[in-house]
Amino acid sequence: MKGFLITGTDTGIGKTYVGVHLAKAFLNQGIKKVGVFKPVETGVLDIPQDALALKEAAQCCEGLEVVCPYTFRDPVAPYVASKREGRPILLSILQDTYQRIAERHEMIIVETAGGLMVPINEKASYADLALLLKLPVVVVVGKRLGAINHALLTIETAKAKKLDLLGFVINEFQEDTSPGAASVESVLKEFSNVPVLGTVHYQGDASRVASVLSEKILEFAY
Repeated sequence: MKGFLITGTDTGIGKTYVGVHLAKAFLNQGIKKVGVFKPVETGVLDIPQDALALKEAAQCCEGLEVVCPYTFRDPVAPYVASKREGRPILLSILQDTYQRIAERHEMIIVETAGGLMVPINEKASYADLALLLKLPVVVVVGKRLGAINHALLTIETAKAKKLDLLGFVINEFQEDTSPGAASVESVLKEFSNVPVLGTVHYQGDASRVASVLSEKILEFAY
């Protein structure tokens, strides 16, 4: 495994936050060259902030235009944004860019925009991109009411697409003491048949959790 793809059960649930801390953790684990790849970022007025955060955390040597080859102004799904601007997203460019990064780095973190089934173009979703790049998947699950359904649907999609799921990361991205939020981890452990890699607690020590997560991911890699 050269790298892996971070996706989420929804938008705005902390994929970049988890990716940033994992990048730092891999560096601390002794991986000297950590690459990052954000194929598409939307809602970009000037600089792609998610891609920049990943690049800086990983100390990635690639230019921002390589880390994030497609940026769009409207904060919508990549396919929708590309249609509005008349700039199609080509899988061949994404594949070539990934290979360029892979040649220069020991580990690569790839981050989606939204979930697995978000369309990149008229023919492909992020699930299809993961297959094309032969990337296993880490799913970030927001710890809130409704997450169980989204998480289990993500599993079913991954299985249907024959993707390799490394596991879930539970992200407590907001303070939520409701019974629904509290039940997310236990229900996923019972019904998903996919490892829960760890939980990032609200205002907790994300770097410590990421260190444990990175070790578990590296067990798959080497």
